[in-house]
Amino acid sequence: MSTTQTQQPDFIQRHLATIDLFTINFVAVFLDYHMDYINVFQQLALFVGINISWFLTAYFHKAYRIRNVMGFRNIARSVFNLMLSHITTVTFIYCYSIGSPFPKRIFTLYIFVSFFSLILARKFYQKYLENKERRGYQYRNVMVLGDDRASAKRLIKFFSSSSTFGVNLFKNDKINIYRKEDIELLKKKITHLKINDFYWSQAVPDKKLMRDLITWCENQMVRFHYVPEFSHFKLRNISVDLYEGLPVLHYRKEPLERFSNRVFKRCFDIFFSSLVIIFILSWLIPLVWIAMRFSMPGPLFFIQERSGKNDETFRMIKFRSMKVNKDSDKQQATKDDNRITKLGSILRKSSLDEMPQFINVFLGTMTVVGPRPHMLKHTEEYSALINTYMVRHLVKPGITGWAQVTGYRGGTETLDLMEGRVKRDIWYLENWSLLLDIKVVYLTVKNALMGEENAY
Repeated sequence: MSTTQTQQPDFIQRHLATIDLFTINFVAVFLDYHMDYINVFQQLALFVGINISWFLTAYFHKAYRIRNVMGFRNIARSVFNLMLSHITTVTFIYCYSIGSPFPKRIFTLYIFVSFFSLILARKFYQKYLENKERRGYQYRNVMVLGDDRASAKRLIKFFSSSSTFGVNLFKNDKINIYRKEDIELLKKKITHLKINDFYWSQAVPDKKLMRDLITWCENQMVRFHYVPEFSHFKLRNISVDLYEGLPVLHYRKEPLERFSNRVFKRCFDIFFSSLVIIFILSWLIPLVWIAMRFSMPGPLFFIQERSGKNDETFRMIKFRSMKVNKDSDKQQATKDDNRITKLGSILRKSSLDEMPQFINVFLGTMTVVGPRPHMLKHTEEYSALINTYMVRHLVKPGITGWAQVTGYRGGTETLDLMEGRVKRDIWYLENWSLLLDIKVVYLTVKNALMGEENAY
C-alpha cells in the first residue's frame, strides 16, 4: 500500500454527529409543518427539546465513540437504541413544556421517518467513504505485528474489511521480534512508514525489549495497542475496546480520545474564554498597555513559539513581563531574575501575564486546562531525559493544569521537578473529566488570590 500522509480519523465522528443532527432537525421541520401551536414559545421549545434530547442521548449511549462506520445491521441496531431513548426524552420535554401529548399520527410519523432517515443518511455516508477509499484517499497509517496467532489474523481481517474506513494497513507478520536488533529494525520501519497506530499481536519477547518499544512509541507519539495477553502487563490505567468481538488493549487510557468528551471540553473552552475576553481582557489590555508605556519600552505582548498538541509548534501570547532580551527562548525565568521588570513582577505573581492566552484558547491552539506548554528548547532537552515526557503532548496545552495546582507551578530547575510535573500531566490525561477541569480552574483562582510561592 501507499504511504500517503494521514489525518486524524476524528472527521468521521464529526460527520456522523452532523448528519444525525441535520436529519432529526429536518424531520422536526416536517413535524412542525403538520402541527398547530398555541404560541411561538411552544414551537421553539419543541426544537430546543429535540436537539438537547439527541445530544444527551448520543452522549450517554456513546454513539460517536466508534472508530469506523459499521455494517448495515449494526447501524440499524445503534440507531434503534438511540431513537428509543431519544423519543422517550422528547415526549417528556414536549409534554412538560406544552402540556399535551403528541398527536398519535404525527408521533408515529416522527418515529418512522427519523429512524429510516438516520439509517439511510449513515448508509449514504458509508458509501461516500467507500468511494473515497477506492480512490486511494487514506487517513491513518496502522501497522499490525503478528505471527500465525488467530488474534492477529482476526485483527488484520477487521482492518481490511469493507466496513472499516480511514485505515492504511501495513502487515508485519513475517518478523519475529526476539532480539534488540529486531526491535531497532522495527523502529526504523515504523518511522519510515509514518505509522500512527501500532498493534502488537505476537508472543511477547524479553519484557525489557517490550518496555523499550512501548516507551519509544510513546516518545514518537505512536499509539501502542496490545492484542492481549494481559498477564504480560503490569496492570495500570489501561482500557480495552472490542473490534467486532476481538478485545484490544490500549496501553494508555485517554478519555479525550472520545469525540463526545472533546466536544464538551471545546464547548467549555469557548464559553470560558469568551467570558474572559469580553469581561476582563477588554479593559485589562488597555490598562496594561498604559502602565507599560510609563514603565518600560517594548511591545505589549510577548509571543513565543511553544510545543503544542502532537508536538506541533504554535505561537503563545502573554503580556510581556521582562526586558527585551536574547535569552527569552532559551532561559526559563528564575527567582530574582533581573530580566523581570517591576510591572512584570506584579503581572507574574498575580498570573495576569497569562491572561492573553485565552485568545489562544478561543482560537483552538490551547485549552483552559491541560499540560503547560514548554519552550521548544526544553521539549527537545527533556524528551531525551524523561522516558514518558512526550506523552503530555497527546492533548492540547493549557493555561493551567493539574501539575500547577498540585505544587508544580513555576520553574523546573531540577530533573526531579520536571519528572513530577510530567507524572501529573499524564495523570490528568488519563483521568480527564469536565468536573476535574472545573476543579482545576477553581484551585487556580484560589491559589492566585492567596498568592503562590512559586509564582515569579
